[in-house]
Parts: sequence; structure tokens; C-alpha cells
Amino acid sequence: MECDRKLYKGLIIGKDAEITGSSDPSLVGKRGKIVDETKNTIVLKQENGKTVRIAKSIVRFSLFSKDRSQSSLTLEGQELVATPQERIKG
Repeated sequence: MECDRKLYKGLIIGKDAEITGSSDPSLVGKRGKIVDETKNTIVLKQENGKTVRIAKSIVRFSLFSKDRSQSSLTLEGQELVATPQERIKG
């Protein structure tokens, strides 16, 4: 599982995600594809086509395989507060 965590810390854009915990209860349960990220935020494109920008530092989220047949990987957003380039350098 540690290998999976390192992989996902590298690149999360394009992954399906669901917010499973947050200090903002209105975010819990939001799901969609991660279409962009900055140092401090991720952008989810929801099934209805709307996008929502979410602060990484206040959420826990699960990433899924494309068809959701494989188990998810849960990450603390705080672990990802960095640009993708900074995380890859690591």
C-alpha cells in the first residue's frame, strides 16, 4: 500500500475521487474526477458537469480505479499540499 500512496502523491489529476471527511461538512460526499490542482486546492468535475475547487488542507478523500472495481486509496489532503512537481521531486 505504501507504493500506491507514493504513486498517488505523484499524480492525482484524472483520478476519480470522493471527499470522505472534512472540517467543512458540506464537502463530504462530493465526488468527481480531479481535473486540476494547485499547491493548495484540487478541482473536482462532478457528474453534473459542475466543477468545485476544494482546499486540500481541510479534506480527506478516496481515489478510485476508473471502473471503481478496485479498492480505493484514502489520502489526507494535507499530505498533498504542494505542487505536483514538488511532490514528484519528493
